[in-house]
Amino acid sequence: MTVHRLHAVAILIGGAIAVAGCRHEVGAVSVDGIAPIYDLAADAHGDAARDTGDADSALEAAALDVLDGSGAALVVEPPAKGRLDCNVGYVAIAGGGNCGAAQIRATMPKDGTLGQQWTLSCTASAAPTETWVVCAKLPAPITVTPSASPSGPTASAACATGVLVGTAGTCGSFGMIGHKPDSRGAFVTCSGGQAAQAFAICASGPLDARPPVTGTGVQTNSCSTGRRVVGGGCELASSATNTLTKSYPTGSGDSGWVCDVAGSQPVQVWAFCAP
Repeated sequence: MTVHRLHAVAILIGGAIAVAGCRHEVGAVSVDGIAPIYDLAADAHGDAARDTGDADSALEAAALDVLDGSGAALVVEPPAKGRLDCNVGYVAIAGGGNCGAAQIRATMPKDGTLGQQWTLSCTASAAPTETWVVCAKLPAPITVTPSASPSGPTASAACATGVLVGTAGTCGSFGMIGHKPDSRGAFVTCSGGQAAQAFAICASGPLDARPPVTGTGVQTNSCSTGRRVVGGGCELASSATNTLTKSYPTGSGDSGWVCDVAGSQPVQVWAFCAP
């Protein structure tokens, strides 16, 4: 088992610190046999570029002064719509989107490692109609732990250290039934094939794991007032006919995680929230 780790020196979960970043053009690449995979800096939903300025530097300095010597820093930005990449100096810790009439087949850190980009891939080579990413400022106490090499329609990955704060995975060319937290860590279920792989997004520091919400149609599991979503998961109650079409963080109000399925089957939604 491989663990990709970034070390840091203190713990802060809360307000967003903005930095300037670079825009990338829309492109398609192949990762682990999945093509195309869209790395969208900006799409039809608009550029979600962050503002920058002296006020941000002052806020960051004040926050670190308060927490001097207390551990590792996790500064999380609000979810950014229309993007699957983070600005320079940040890493993608959660993401996803809407595959429209198609189905989600992969939602994961690009290349399965901690970095600036998140990957969202839909069946039938469809382009996502909506994309989101959640970014944490470096240095961040985050690790990404992959499952073993794909060998079936399900896979699980457990945190080597820290606590689970998000779930991700890929199903190769098949639709995804779910990516969720359970006793095994991050658990991914695919509608077929032998290409399931799970990724556990792990952090050091306390987080609020919300009880799952179950319902039919678009479902949202919301964070408590004053908390910010840092990860989530979805799973169909029954996999007989449908797979996921939507899995992404909300970007308004208290934030949370959104899931949907094509059809009328119930879906469960999990959310991990920063205090």
